[in-house]
Amino acid sequence: MLRAGLELLIDGERDLRILPSRSRVNADITLVDLADVDALDTIRAAHDQTRFIALSEQAEPDELDAVLKAGARGVVVKTAHPASLLQAIRSVSQGQKWLDPELQEMLMSIETLLPSQSHRWETLTKREREVATLVLRGSRYKDIGAALSISEHTVRNHLRNIFTKLQITSRVELAPYAGQLPLQSA
Repeated sequence: MLRAGLELLIDGERDLRILPSRSRVNADITLVDLADVDALDTIRAAHDQTRFIALSEQAEPDELDAVLKAGARGVVVKTAHPASLLQAIRSVSQGQKWLDPELQEMLMSIETLLPSQSHRWETLTKREREVATLVLRGSRYKDIGAALSISEHTVRNHLRNIFTKLQITSRVELAPYAGQLPLQSA
């Protein structure tokens, strides 16, 4: 039933396709159930170029940590809107990590900033903080560029600088810095 639903979802997407379940072709992305995270090692051994996205009912922080350490490049909650899964697939296929916004919120509520992390946030320029804030709120590069009147290329340059200054490698790793965001006005 899940496969049929995925086929319906992906059928309308020109840049995505589902391989037959017994295909001998290495898939770019493989979806795995978080409950079967132990299978990641076996699958990765047979298909070392494949990137994985874990599907989760409701992940606990330790489960999230385990699945990411096991090599998953993304985690999507099974109850998420279908567009979230498509966004995750596209992000992971571009080499990025992706974490469902619902899970990001959970991590933000339990993560506390170390003093060194807080200090690193302070090293960002005003514009870099604006970009980081919009990234943490789930905005796409195109939308960030439009909101700040800069090009997508400039957004990516700011993100590269942010990653360097914060000593992180992905958007997912920005989550602990959410506590540094200004409150949104209603």
